[in-house]
Amino acid sequence: MNDVRPFRGLRFRETLVGALGEVVCPPYDVISPEEQRALHDRSPFNVVRLELGLQMPGDDASDNRYTRSALTLNRWLAEGALVEEKDPALYLYEQRFPHEGRTLARWGIFARQRLATWDEGVVLPHEETLAGPKADRLQLMRATRCNLSPLFLLFEDPSGTVRAMMEDSSRRPADATADTGDGQVHRLWVVQGEPQRRLAAALQTPQLFMADGHHRYETALAYRDERRKEPDWTPPPNPLPLGESGGGSPPRRGEGPGMGSGAPYDFAMVLLVDAADPGLVVLPTHRVVRGVDPSLLNRLDEALERVFRVDRLEAGDGHAAATAQMLLRRMQERGLEGPALAIYRKEGGGAAVLSLRELVEGRPDGRPVLDVDVLHDVLLEPMLAVGPEELRAGTHVSYTRDASEAVAAVDRGDAQVALLLNPTRVDQVLATARARGKMPQKSTYFYPKPTTGLVINPLW
Repeated sequence: MNDVRPFRGLRFRETLVGALGEVVCPPYDVISPEEQRALHDRSPFNVVRLELGLQMPGDDASDNRYTRSALTLNRWLAEGALVEEKDPALYLYEQRFPHEGRTLARWGIFARQRLATWDEGVVLPHEETLAGPKADRLQLMRATRCNLSPLFLLFEDPSGTVRAMMEDSSRRPADATADTGDGQVHRLWVVQGEPQRRLAAALQTPQLFMADGHHRYETALAYRDERRKEPDWTPPPNPLPLGESGGGSPPRRGEGPGMGSGAPYDFAMVLLVDAADPGLVVLPTHRVVRGVDPSLLNRLDEALERVFRVDRLEAGDGHAAATAQMLLRRMQERGLEGPALAIYRKEGGGAAVLSLRELVEGRPDGRPVLDVDVLHDVLLEPMLAVGPEELRAGTHVSYTRDASEAVAAVDRGDAQVALLLNPTRVDQVLATARARGKMPQKSTYFYPKPTTGLVINPLW
């Protein structure tokens, strides 16, 4: 059973910081260096100053991006820029965004979920993790003692019970709205009282699946284990809780009305999204290959013909976008029959869509065969000598979600081969997780990422 709970979130006070669209930001792992600087310049209260602070030439162990995040957080609390909810709440979240010429909406619930190891099966993963991102996020959690951005979890709601409750809670005006100026609008409803209790109860039973945040989940577990060994700690002052006109510091959070037992660091902030939500979009991540031995490329056509049905297409004569769209359309058609991928080279075989001559029903670990499995196991490693070691080193393969950019990289001579993929389906993600299997890195990209800064989960 899940342990989903409300919490007293920290939220920006708009009367002090200005429009919320100016102070929220994307999660750290999709912020480019240029966007990082632009977000810092956008507002002195932009949450990027906590989520992904700038590195400085003189940074050392006592003064660095993490210590500055902590100082900034404490200052915002003391000034009343960030304020705490008066009572525990669940937070209903709607994210509207443009996609392929339409405006979609994805709904979810921000909550606290009790942490459990992967082996306990409360939350099922589908991806392997790397050490680097975990070390970075652990340092930030140690400094701020907060979850700044949510883990993105999926659940199944075949009866529509949770969906109906969310619709009921959204019938009144939102408590917070952030228009980020990029076509996305984020709305938040504070759910308390009996609607909160019924919603939390309904979320106790569904199986939870990790969509995005594998590294941060493992980081939260490591942080929990560290905090369990620490002596008591006093939180920074927050003089003006939300919903009150007077001051006062927040109570300690081990026990309290609506909180139940358990220390806050035994939980993590999650965004719970129905796996059947029409606004749940998964994008593919394409591969761009360079540095391969030319002799392997000379033999590639022969190798492909032995394993794949090769559907050769006329490239769009220097027009990367046209070539990419042509490949994507044909690849989508082939994908209805089984795994399919597309390849583009400036020389040799040119543009083609590839599908296996002999379909494979499943893998030994019980999870479904994915397009990305075929890419790695059938093409990259045996035909181009790009195996796990080369992928970890990053010497031969780079990644992009823009198929046109992948094709253009080959046209410019920056790469030898572009390999395009169909998106992994949500049902494949769930099946992989249920089988306790792990997909290759960069198999899924849930789009768009939940925004950071609408609500923050304090862990003190």
